[in-house]
Amino acid sequence: MLAGQCYGVAVSGVREVLRPCEVAWVPGAPGACLGVINLRGHIVSVVDLRQVLGLAQDESSAANRLLVIDYDDSMLALKVDRVLELINIADEEIEATPRMNQTPIPLEGVVTRPQGPLFLLSPADLVRRLEDNTHV
Repeated sequence: MLAGQCYGVAVSGVREVLRPCEVAWVPGAPGACLGVINLRGHIVSVVDLRQVLGLAQDESSAANRLLVIDYDDSMLALKVDRVLELINIADEEIEATPRMNQTPIPLEGVVTRPQGPLFLLSPADLVRRLEDNTHV
């Protein structure tokens, strides 16, 4: 969850969920990169997902989590406001997302739920956006 809105990623791409921990700052890193953590001997970049998605910044809280995702034999930790639940979603429930502008949020689709929309993030597109360093 970010800024009161629900976002999700496929559980197959999630390695683990961590409580906030000490992040080592990296000089010269892009603005959304908060630094790195040592996760059992692996150096993992920590990214502020609010900043990547262009959302208003908020104070850190005890509910914040680091969502560690796998991509291309690497890991990336996304700082999120909260992790709410694990849910099953059938492929037919996922609706395509229209392109709103030239720099869309990296989404795989949207699921309509009684609680409101659930935006499914595309980890691959998110990483590409970070590597391009044009939206960070």
